[in-house]
Amino acid sequence: MKKYSSRLQAIAFVIIACLGFISLLQSCKFLSLKNRDDNPDIYQLLVTSADSAQKMCPDWVDSITELEHVSAIRPRTFEYTYCLKMDTAGYNMPLIESTIRDNIFKGFIKTPDCKVFRDSSVTIIYKYTDMNHNPLFQLNFTPDTYK
Repeated sequence: MKKYSSRLQAIAFVIIACLGFISLLQSCKFLSLKNRDDNPDIYQLLVTSADSAQKMCPDWVDSITELEHVSAIRPRTFEYTYCLKMDTAGYNMPLIESTIRDNIFKGFIKTPDCKVFRDSSVTIIYKYTDMNHNPLFQLNFTPDTYK
């Protein structure tokens, strides 16, 4: 029985680790803006993108992850709140957090669609809660992190 439990944990870990990259792609999709010199108010662009994304919430990313809220925060922050709809007890959450952070960061640096975030020095925040809406962890990507 213990062997079966370990396999389930390994499968769940792989699924959760992939969420980081999926979250990144959603960020870039929601902020599908051109970085233009004639539009200096990045905050207004973030608000428009957040409002558009929020209309789709709640949105299931996969079988256990739900995007619950998207918002723009002055002056240059884009924030996502995700809920992991699973019992997280017994999982190595620091390892899951680290894996998600690494996946988001690598994707953020390499994905051309995220250029508008990078060029506009936007901070991106990912908040994760458990199925009871208790905070699990928060990932902050500031310009100092990625430039």
